[in-house]
Amino acid sequence: MSEIIRKIIDTNDFLASLFNNLDSAIFIVDENIRVQNVNKTFETLFHKSEDEVYNELCGNAIGCIFPVQAKTNCGETVNCKICQLRKNLIRCLEEKAGPLSTIIEREFFINNEKVLKYFHATMKYFEYNDLKLVLVMIFEITELETQRKHLKELNDLKNEFLGMAAHDLRNPIATIMGASSLLLNYTNKIKDEEKFKLLDMIQRSSDFMLNLVNDLLDISTIEAGKLELEKTENNYIEFVEDNLSLNRIIAKEKDITIETEYAENIPQLQFDKTKITQVLNNLISNAIKFSNDAAKITVKIERDQNFVITKVIDQGPGIPGSDLAKIFTEFQKASVKAPKGERSTGLGLAIAKKIVEKHDGKIGVKSKVGKGSTFYFSLPISDFKLNLKSEKSATELISEGRVQ
Repeated sequence: MSEIIRKIIDTNDFLASLFNNLDSAIFIVDENIRVQNVNKTFETLFHKSEDEVYNELCGNAIGCIFPVQAKTNCGETVNCKICQLRKNLIRCLEEKAGPLSTIIEREFFINNEKVLKYFHATMKYFEYNDLKLVLVMIFEITELETQRKHLKELNDLKNEFLGMAAHDLRNPIATIMGASSLLLNYTNKIKDEEKFKLLDMIQRSSDFMLNLVNDLLDISTIEAGKLELEKTENNYIEFVEDNLSLNRIIAKEKDITIETEYAENIPQLQFDKTKITQVLNNLISNAIKFSNDAAKITVKIERDQNFVITKVIDQGPGIPGSDLAKIFTEFQKASVKAPKGERSTGLGLAIAKKIVEKHDGKIGVKSKVGKGSTFYFSLPISDFKLNLKSEKSATELISEGRVQ
């Protein structure tokens, strides 16, 4: 049997079949770097037949963007001088070298469309009947490389976030250490009024750190698909007023006033008080952060037939249109800077979005640069889903534009 196999391997038919059934795109170039032969995988990958590329220069044959876009020959553009594929081909021919490998990241014209591709190319010099040739094997790694780059971006975002989180934790820790040290070492020399201020600083710094840690835990829970709600029925206006009392104290430090406009007949709502407190406080604290001193923030409560809508309207710098689509995504922040340089981990709005959507509500923003921003979220009126005559969910009605 082994003798039969050897005879089969020695035949051109077997080698041709093997050549055409390899997963790698294979082509052979001569000493002028012109294509002399290709396999079927090459034709599939580059959408060109052997007849179309025969005797074409390598770059032109594979649709390399440099010569094709310049409407010239491979080797005649500025970029051809730094092309690693071309360099390796020349080196193989001049030094009779190989195998040489390189990664190619480039746009190619395939079916007259510009497509970004990633290839792993290996080439080796050989001679046949006094011809100097190079065998080139190209394996497409576009999907793998795209995933690798995406993972790198996520890793970079994680590292950036960890740096910001460390910075955000360092300041309140320093405040707590300084204030507590004064209280411990000089308690008899500090007036009661000053003690209260120091304790207040410790309390605020502790609250800030706790909120940051909670954000980290919340985003981990959300990403794991384990966000659970504990809904109770509440007077929504009273709930909002309770939250505004603390935010007004914070706003007072920048001489910012928080005004309210409440529609009549706001009904009882069923929601998770802790989670919606996160949402409301996040929107208001952002409005304070991005507002100048002595500005005004308006919290407006409206309703339609099925939803109660909460709007937080500020007089800040506004958000560029290019940023609007990403600000509700984890670790993403708008390019606009807060007046006093306050920093953010980029988690608050992403968490708020998940919480509101878990309540069958909708969250969004309308903004114009130089004109301020309006962040809003909606919550379904109590028992709304039970009273629907149709079988559509609240989320479906929202997507149809029933809630603005």
